[in-house]
Amino acid sequence: MAKDQTLETYMDAKIGIVGIMIAVLLILPTTRAQISVGRSVAEEVVMGSPMLVELRIANDGNLTQEVTVEERIFIPADYMEPQAPKTKNWEGLSVEYLEWNISLEPGEAETLSYIIRPTTPGIFGFSPTIIHGQSVSYGEGDRILVRCVPDGKCDPGENFMNCEDCTTGREDGTCDYKDDGRCDPDCAEGYDPDCEAPKPPPSTTPPATPAKSREDTLIYVIVVVVIAALLVLALALLMVRKKKSKAAKGGNKTEPPN
Repeated sequence: MAKDQTLETYMDAKIGIVGIMIAVLLILPTTRAQISVGRSVAEEVVMGSPMLVELRIANDGNLTQEVTVEERIFIPADYMEPQAPKTKNWEGLSVEYLEWNISLEPGEAETLSYIIRPTTPGIFGFSPTIIHGQSVSYGEGDRILVRCVPDGKCDPGENFMNCEDCTTGREDGTCDYKDDGRCDPDCAEGYDPDCEAPKPPPSTTPPATPAKSREDTLIYVIVVVVIAALLVLALALLMVRKKKSKAAKGGNKTEPPN
């Protein structure tokens, strides 16, 4: 009986401790740390024109955050603000990037910006912005079309997608996939409706003689051989008969009279 009472007392104490822990967790305010980032940039820009990029960093949690914002840039461009990017090795490549260190109170947001001047036409991508804080978080990628400055010439690096000076169907490193009456040499086989399928090279092997033709030839040869053999045999028999006929006539002339 005493043993059962001791066990019951122990279980009651354990349940009480668990209840106190749950109550403490319910009373304590919940804390969370969350950073969000968004990028604002034009969809297209003319080569050589200033391009403004804005990054909005927001602290959606309820803790103060000290974060480092890293923006890697893969667009061939001149920097206007700031004028000197940093560089580092990334997967064996030397990559330019911009970096900011900021502090955000709970619910606070800050907008960072930079201005570059693209120097090459084409379609370029923005890699996700990286936020280094209590944890690492990433924004989303974007892309932008850098158009050429029209000058009446389709220069290297320009194509029908980024420059009105260029037409479709020319060798510019870009397949146009268009039914425009011009076969684009940049398209793989079957991707440009204007390109005919390549014809197979002419065969250098003489065509095989049909089996029936060979049989007919063999029969013809056999018939010729048989006819020739029969002619030779007939000629031989004729010569033998002539010899016998001459011999018989000669014997009749030498026989004495009765």
